[in-house]
Amino acid sequence: MQGILLIIAAPVFCGIPSHFYFYQGTKIETLKIKAYGIAEASIYWYIDDISTVYLSNLIVNSNYRNKGIGEQLQIIREQIGKYLNANNSCLWVKKESWMHQWYKRRGYLDFKDYKQKEFVWMIKSIC
Repeated sequence: MQGILLIIAAPVFCGIPSHFYFYQGTKIETLKIKAYGIAEASIYWYIDDISTVYLSNLIVNSNYRNKGIGEQLQIIREQIGKYLNANNSCLWVKKESWMHQWYKRRGYLDFKDYKQKEFVWMIKSIC
């Protein structure tokens, strides 16, 4: 079965228009937020269990870091999870990285090792 792709205009980051790309597959739905040349982030959930949303690919161009763009994208992703009535937001990140500390400051807790030992799953209640 083929998936569905939907593109929607979204907020403006640093004066650059961004877009939401929604993709529905047979088991997973994904929403990617892209501000071209500046930042992007994704959120996905399993169609048969939306109690948890999964965050992936939060990337901010190094020329635009420390301007709150990553924080804005993170807030948007968590708001989407709340809108879907998810209880938790979950992601995996490298343990010895600045991103691990960044997510901890935003309320994420380590909850289990990832299949690669240098990474860890993190979780946050969003309900």
